[in-house]
Amino acid sequence: MLTRLLPAALAVLGSFYLVCPSKAPCQSAVPSDSALAAPSFPAVLPIPPAYSRTPAVPMSTTETAAIVDTQGMDILTTAILTEEAITRLTAARTTETFLAVTLADVVYLTLERNLDYKIAQLNYEIAQEEVTAQKGLFDPVLSATIQASESTQQGSIFGALMGGGNMGLQGARQQMGLGGYETPLADIRRQGVEEDIAALQARLNALEAALAQGFASDYRSINRMKSRSAAIQVTEQNGLGGQIGIGYSINRMWMDPTFLNINPSYSQSAQVWIVQPVPFFRGWGPAVTLSGIRLAQRNETARAWEQRQELINQLAAVMSGYWDLVNAIYNAEVQRLSHESAKNLLRINEIRLKHEVGTEIDVWEARAGVAARENMLIMAAHAIGLAQDNLARLTRVKEGPQWKVRMIPRDPPRYSEYPVDEMKFIADAHSRPDIRQAELMRERAEIRRTVARNERMPQLNAFGQYGISGLGPSVGRSSHYLGTADYDNWAVGVDFNFPIPNTKARARARQADKLVEGSELLIEKTRDFAEFEVRKAIRDLQSARESIAVSETRIRAEREKLRGELKRYEVGMATSQDLLDYQDRLAAAQSAYIASIVAYNKAIIDLERARGTLLDSLPSLGAPTVTFAPSAGEP
Repeated sequence: MLTRLLPAALAVLGSFYLVCPSKAPCQSAVPSDSALAAPSFPAVLPIPPAYSRTPAVPMSTTETAAIVDTQGMDILTTAILTEEAITRLTAARTTETFLAVTLADVVYLTLERNLDYKIAQLNYEIAQEEVTAQKGLFDPVLSATIQASESTQQGSIFGALMGGGNMGLQGARQQMGLGGYETPLADIRRQGVEEDIAALQARLNALEAALAQGFASDYRSINRMKSRSAAIQVTEQNGLGGQIGIGYSINRMWMDPTFLNINPSYSQSAQVWIVQPVPFFRGWGPAVTLSGIRLAQRNETARAWEQRQELINQLAAVMSGYWDLVNAIYNAEVQRLSHESAKNLLRINEIRLKHEVGTEIDVWEARAGVAARENMLIMAAHAIGLAQDNLARLTRVKEGPQWKVRMIPRDPPRYSEYPVDEMKFIADAHSRPDIRQAELMRERAEIRRTVARNERMPQLNAFGQYGISGLGPSVGRSSHYLGTADYDNWAVGVDFNFPIPNTKARARARQADKLVEGSELLIEKTRDFAEFEVRKAIRDLQSARESIAVSETRIRAEREKLRGELKRYEVGMATSQDLLDYQDRLAAAQSAYIASIVAYNKAIIDLERARGTLLDSLPSLGAPTVTFAPSAGEP
């Protein structure tokens, strides 16, 4: 009988020799209902009790209460960043740089350094330049040709080459897929009266002699010709699919033997022309002509929405990563307190064994508990490192090629009621950037369909040209006759062509129809996915809210269960392993409470992302206001 009462008596006696660590009356660590409903975050981290002296007794009520208080300190009513916490987190890591950041800080860093967002921004700028490039369709095109040619031929030459190749109306029609058009040569007439009859007769006699020699020598006579020419023209595309142009050319020709009455001769010509598709035929109208510009404008707007979507995605990822780091640090703090509690139990069991009131198995069980909690601390530190690496990746906070900068969050997790309106949230989601991109994809498909249907039609182009020319034995004389406009030429007509049975164009048109149909389906698919994401985020938010309430109750229950188990341990009705199990349950409850609050904050972020309203909601989430700069204008 005395043997059974001795441990209890010693415990009561030992209570007079021990004091609370703070020299103040010991208070229960169980949080009040109001504290659990609206947790506050004072800037003090819990520090495990430090005993003023080594107990001289094997066990006491105050000593056993320290196990509960150390394990049961309300980790949820603490802030993250204090000097003591930084020292603990950065111990033995002198090669790394630690950066204290808030949620606003990581948002700013994302805007400045995130590579995915910068890539999206570059894609938008590329799309802007493409619009400018497509508008270059209407830039006037200046073409110039300078040519020198000489030829030595056998036999007679009765033709002359004038003008530059692929120039003027002929070149324009060839460019638009039409047949060639030969500009009629101006009549070669005698220019001026300065040459007398004798000179002309001498040229005619030379011509007759050359012809006679050529025929008599079996066409082995030698004919030489030298030509020097220059041409310049300006062409411009109009909004209806046609082309207008103006051109000028000058030519000098010398022949031996002489077949012309002017040798060398100088000729000049000026002309203006137009080639225009006829209405309701292929290639006519702004719908076809401006299709490239309109496609580029839609693509520019789509890239702007893509950049906005990428900004939302990256901000959501970095904010969620911030709260993951908060959760990892809080969980590590819970594990540290659990480790301190296990060490307290080990010390108590060692003292009891020393005074021969405990068993050796109790000591070994306590040591196993300490080792298990050390392993949990290692895993918790690993989780902190992964969360810090993820945050460093998203914000690109590093020194050189090595990731030596470690961020420590300063903002604690928040809990505030978030009103949910499912119908409104789904309506908001229908204006998400990805849905806008799908709608713009449909518009681009419709533009391509218009062009493809136009390609099925026959091509009928009208063309017209007017020109003047001048000819003389010198540049000045040819310019004089060019200025008189006495020697003009003109041409009008139409060109028609139509591939039979036009297989390629018909196939392209069917492809375009299917692309429009596919874009409609993509819009519906994107809307369905947006609604699913909103509903999922709402359910995650509701589950996190319910988990917070359940975790509050679980913490109170596990703490009281631990106290009861301590009383059973004092009277020998429970083992050290039982006590360690209850400590683990309380630690798991506290970790679950922290995780539920973090999950609640992350669910809000995910819901705002799913709605497409994250940028507008940043101030209410503790982040700075972000103004989205790019604004692509509608065509």
